[in-house]
Order: sequence, then structure tokens, then C-alpha cells
Amino acid sequence: MSLRRLEEGDLGVLLSWRNASEIRLNMFRQHVISEAEHLAWFESIRKDASACWLIYANPPGVPSGVVNFTRMDNAVGTAHWGFYAAPGSPPGTGTQLSLEALDHAFLSLRLRAVFAEVLSSNDRSLAFHRKLGFREQGRRAEDHKIDGAHIPVLCFELSNEEWRQARAVLLERISAASAAIAGKTDRSREGD
Repeated sequence: MSLRRLEEGDLGVLLSWRNASEIRLNMFRQHVISEAEHLAWFESIRKDASACWLIYANPPGVPSGVVNFTRMDNAVGTAHWGFYAAPGSPPGTGTQLSLEALDHAFLSLRLRAVFAEVLSSNDRSLAFHRKLGFREQGRRAEDHKIDGAHIPVLCFELSNEEWRQARAVLLERISAASAAIAGKTDRSREGD
């Protein structure tokens, strides 16, 4: 498994990722985060028993993404999640991170459902959640406000059973894409 707990030694790289415009401009809070604010955030999550923050490292030892499960309710078996791949990560990193993270949620954390909230302006994240098998559950009662504009927030849910089904389809797609890439590579070598 390529997931491990977020540690204090990860804070520098995590802050650089979070402040990168391609990440920051798709977040609910879009301002540039100061080092002091980042350290205060880390201290608060370190004490939060209802949160689990993980670094995705692939290849091993090379951090390439982050995932979080927050508002975990062990009695009910639910949590909210969020994630992102490091800026400049190879294609497929987000998919691999999500596969491992959702397996962790349903197998290790033994959740029954995972929830997500996505800004309606974040087309890539909306499509990605649907690809992972999340079902849209509607809109949050209040829009999110960014620079004075009201942005609707779409709510999603993924159950353990839905994940098992979506995971099988996703693995088939990954296998087919890998085979197609391997086939192209083999054909390109024929001229050598």
C-alpha cells in the first residue's frame, strides 16, 4: 500500500502543493496559506480523532498526493473525504490514489459510506467522483461564497457496495489502458 499517515516532516511539501494555483483555485478556501496558518492547521488535525490524513507515495518514498477522511462517525460508519494529487504528477496518479484511499476507507476504517462535497465550478472533480461511482445526492443548502460569487456545492455519496462495483469497472479500465499503452510501445520498437 502506498498510503501512510501524514507526518510533520510532510508539511513543507504539502504546503507547496496546497498553495499551487492548480490546487488552490479548486478548493473551498482559495487564499495562499501562510506557514503559520499551515502549522496551526496541522496541530488541530493532530488532535482531531474524527480525522485521518494520509500521504500517497508512489513510487514508495516519493510523496505524490494527499487524502483525508474527516467528520468520521464510527458509530454510523461514515466520513467525508477530500484528496488531490501533487502538481505535476503523472497521469493516473489521482486514480491510483483514490483506489487505495477508498479501499482504506471501506476495508481498514470499515466505513459504510463516504461523502464528498464538490464546488459546482470544479468540472474535473465532478466527473472524477462520478467515475469513482459516487452518486450525486443534491446540493448543500447554502452556496459557498468565493470572491463575492455564490458557487453551488454538490453533495455525493459512495457506499461500500457501490465502491466494490465501481472498483471492478475502474480496474478493468486501468488494465485496458495499460494494455493499449504497452501495445503502442511494442509497435514503436518494431522499427528499431
